[in-house]
Amino acid sequence: MKKRKWIWFLLGMIVLAICGIGIVFHLRPDWKFRVSDVMGSWFRSVSIEQVEYQEEELKKVPVSEMERNDTLLLINEEHPMPENYEPDLVFYKDTDVQMVEAATEAFHNLAEYIKNKTGEKLYIRDSYRSTEEQEVIYQEQPEVAAIPGSSEHATGLALDVYVAQFAGYGFLKSESGQLVNRDCWNYGFIIRYPQFREEDTKIPYEPWHIRYVGVPHAEIMMKNNMILEEYIESLEIGKFYSSCGYIITRQTGDTVSVPNDLQNVTVSSDNMGNWIVTGKWKEK
Repeated sequence: MKKRKWIWFLLGMIVLAICGIGIVFHLRPDWKFRVSDVMGSWFRSVSIEQVEYQEEELKKVPVSEMERNDTLLLINEEHPMPENYEPDLVFYKDTDVQMVEAATEAFHNLAEYIKNKTGEKLYIRDSYRSTEEQEVIYQEQPEVAAIPGSSEHATGLALDVYVAQFAGYGFLKSESGQLVNRDCWNYGFIIRYPQFREEDTKIPYEPWHIRYVGVPHAEIMMKNNMILEEYIESLEIGKFYSSCGYIITRQTGDTVSVPNDLQNVTVSSDNMGNWIVTGKWKEK
């Protein structure tokens, strides 16, 4: 009889705990998302495999003659903005928002996706910011602002986004914020400073800060739970990798080796003295 009472007591405690968690998650949908995002990360991945090429399957191409986009430029305290670097900036549609041209269509498509799903408009709170502007912000908020020269906003590749009534950490309380964090990789964006990676990025979790890296890199990073630093370091110099229908290679020098069977080939500096070449398999 006593044993049965203990069983009922434990069952009651379990029910109360489940109800308590349900109430907390109802009141804090951002917490619920963060937990589900971590659990979901245990079951998602995409393969990236090394590929071998024969010399006759490659061609030498000067970097100066390639389409350059610099979408994989690594910017942090250890790798600040290159001196005299000028990003290829354009104004986004009919606004005063500046970003690199390579990211404009991608953001438009992401914003359309959010609008179709939730009916909400995805706004840009902050985009390109010069080093001088970053200096002013750093002087005002040194405890949270990036050191001048180490902010991704100087690249024109980083966007701080929000929807009406939900900005900053509150962004995740909205359905739109959760969709951006879950699905932005489909449009070439990553959550640059994800949760539980502050020790590596040196930046606290910022669910509103999306960074354009392009395809297939965004999918590889998001599905394999990699930050930009990890991803770049995982690409060994001179090796070729296959993933998501693309070939990726990281090389050094003024001339790089490019497989003959690629199309839509682009090159990006990694801001570490190397080039990352990306090309799509030609359709047979």
